[in-house]
Amino acid sequence: MKIELLQEAGEQYDELGWRIKETAEKVIPVVKSTTGLPLPHRPVMRLVTKEAWSAEYTAFQIGVWNRGRGKANESLDHANFVKVRQALTDRLGKILEEWHLRFAQCIETPMLQPELLILPESLHRAGADQDSGRLSQMLAHEITHLAQYWASEGRSFDFFHSHFREVLNIDGMIDFSLLLEGHASWAQYQVTRELLGSEADRVTGEMPAYICQSASSSEYERTRARSAYTARRDFVEYVITEVGTHGFNALWKHSALYPLDRELRLPNLYLLRVEEIFDLRSGRFIPTEAETEERINRRTRINDVDLSRLSGAKRYMDKPGSTNI
Repeated sequence: MKIELLQEAGEQYDELGWRIKETAEKVIPVVKSTTGLPLPHRPVMRLVTKEAWSAEYTAFQIGVWNRGRGKANESLDHANFVKVRQALTDRLGKILEEWHLRFAQCIETPMLQPELLILPESLHRAGADQDSGRLSQMLAHEITHLAQYWASEGRSFDFFHSHFREVLNIDGMIDFSLLLEGHASWAQYQVTRELLGSEADRVTGEMPAYICQSASSSEYERTRARSAYTARRDFVEYVITEVGTHGFNALWKHSALYPLDRELRLPNLYLLRVEEIFDLRSGRFIPTEAETEERINRRTRINDVDLSRLSGAKRYMDKPGSTNI
């Protein structure tokens, strides 16, 4: 599959741009076959400066904020609204300050299209710009995020980046990091193994630098983040092993199937809960007893109407002098 790659970071990164394009066109078909998710005909990737990345990432976050603010205004008092706004400002400031710990970022443009922004300066500082294995791993992870976006029509991105989770009644209930990052981590591992073989062992154990090297986080916080990152990938692997990618991918269309925080380390409980309401193999919700009864009653009413019409037609035909035309 061909990609549309725009090199906007300066001519010093022209060679890296060609290397990324060549690697991405090898990675994409493996991501599609591994995840079973769709991708657009020509995914858009851009090599950008840190200044351009900061501006576009900020615009993306503000877009998510504005989409959630309308509902928040109805449900959140002023003090909590200010608190959420400050949390967004603090979080955004931390991410922008540690730009060098991120190799790439999927965003949604103002035209509601996903794009992959790649930071060549970050890749160069980490020595990953000359490392085909690390480039393959990074692209497998981020291209999976693009596929997640298309599979959910962007809903998964809105939920993951939402600043108003408590207003949406989802804070502490649904683990969106599990959903997006766990799945992308699982996919990057599978794709890298298929593309690189035994050489993949050198890179598949790596975690994102923003988890392992964040100076604004304590060692305790970094340890917890590493543990959660691994647990999310293990969760996805367990579910896909049990029900296949087709079964797992049903959740991109149905928010009722999103995993809960408490199910992170108990994926068997997740399957037990979901399989009570949804058949992961057929891709259909299981009707409740009330719904089944209503369906039977509705079918009976329809049959009664059909029989009365048929009965009326017979009576009309039985009238003296009637003719069957």
